[in-house]
Amino acid sequence: MDNIQLRYLFDRTKEADNNTKKGLLNIEVRISGTNKRILISTGIHLFKNQFSDRTH
Repeated sequence: MDNIQLRYLFDRTKEADNNTKKGLLNIEVRISGTNKRILISTGIHLFKNQFSDRTH
C-alpha cells in the first residue's frame, strides 16, 4: 500500500503581503515514491502573518 503525504501550501503564487493582500491556503496530496501531486484549494484566504509553516 502506498503512503500519502499531506502538506499545506500558503500563497503558492506569491501574491500576499503582511497587511493588504491575502494568499490562498492549498493542500498538496502526494503519493510517496511518485512525482504525482494533487492540489486542493481550501478556499481560505489568509494574511502572511496569520500562517506559520512550522510543524509542531
